[in-house]
Amino acid sequence: MANARTFIGFPEGILRGKPVRLPVIENKESWYAVNKLSGLLGKKHPWFPGRPDVSSAIRRQLESGKPELDRLGITGAYPVFSPEPDLAGPMILAKNSESSDFLRNALGSNRFRFEYLLVTAAKVPESSLLCDLPIGTHRDKPCAVISHRYGKKSSTKFTKLQETASISLWRAETELPRMDQVRIHAFELGIPVFKDNLYCGEAAEPAVLAGKAERKLLSRFSGLGIGLTRINVSLGDSAMHLVEAPLSKPLLVLLNKCGVDSENKMKNKLYSAF
Repeated sequence: MANARTFIGFPEGILRGKPVRLPVIENKESWYAVNKLSGLLGKKHPWFPGRPDVSSAIRRQLESGKPELDRLGITGAYPVFSPEPDLAGPMILAKNSESSDFLRNALGSNRFRFEYLLVTAAKVPESSLLCDLPIGTHRDKPCAVISHRYGKKSSTKFTKLQETASISLWRAETELPRMDQVRIHAFELGIPVFKDNLYCGEAAEPAVLAGKAERKLLSRFSGLGIGLTRINVSLGDSAMHLVEAPLSKPLLVLLNKCGVDSENKMKNKLYSAF
């Protein structure tokens, strides 16, 4: 894992109206990973034309000869995988085109495994759930849909980790996440992601709250109750590469205040200020 104090900085106006710093959480010889923030686009996507993206911003700084990237040994920014714009989590980039082709092939060959932490206000008796509904793209809107005719094969396994009076924490695992796959599959299984009004509507809001303090906290929470926390990468070199990132501070606070001890509680202390 890269040093906890290692960041890639982006000046004001490049990704947001204010400066942005993304932690470098892995830095290998031919690839690296940054902890992408929620609200940032990792790579260009037809749903978001003209929107700034992280990989293009890194390339822009490479072209300008930014010393910071030279010190890190970062020579390219070829996006291999990025969480959806609404999600925070590890984004993997290759340093050259050959490594990009290799990593993309490994991704398509199910040699990556992705783990998400998901918060829902729904209560179901099951402790383990599986959804394998195919995911497609909406014909007219920038969103995904379940489509048995046009959708691509998708599978997500959900495991309940903890339940409190007002929320439940689940782990979601998949090998090749389609755009918004985990959010749609969670809704289909009756555990809609908290605050996911795009796919879940009113189902994303809590029906019963435990008390005044939690009611206030839940009502003020912004963003989505989900984050990508871990990617297991098997590249055939007899080693398993584990890329981990902490939950966002708002999501971590929500879990802690509602009495949930998340798996990433200790790791989040490292980046809680960002």
